[in-house]
Amino acid sequence: MAERLDVTLILHICGDSIDRMDYVDTKGAAIFHFDSKSVPEQAKAIVGDRIGLVGNIDNEQTMYARGPEVVRSEVRACLDAGIDMIAPGYAIPQATRLENLVEISRAGEG
Repeated sequence: MAERLDVTLILHICGDSIDRMDYVDTKGAAIFHFDSKSVPEQAKAIVGDRIGLVGNIDNEQTMYARGPEVVRSEVRACLDAGIDMIAPGYAIPQATRLENLVEISRAGEG
């Protein structure tokens, strides 16, 4: 299917996918969107520059239940690990505070 579509494909796997990271670039996707259950440093070490990595901010514990300072800490950890694009690990809970969503962008700026 990846060969038939003229779009950038993103593959997502829920949960800890470290044991599958070495195979994600073989599925035709350009980007792997990974869950917060996977350690960002491990993910980057495994895939290197073979595929882009996006995601990893914890939705339940960080985005929903914590404040901007915890969001900032997770964003910085992902950036320090070399993650290409920071985003929540999967679907954002509807009751997530707007300030936590905005903090992803702010924390990524510096």
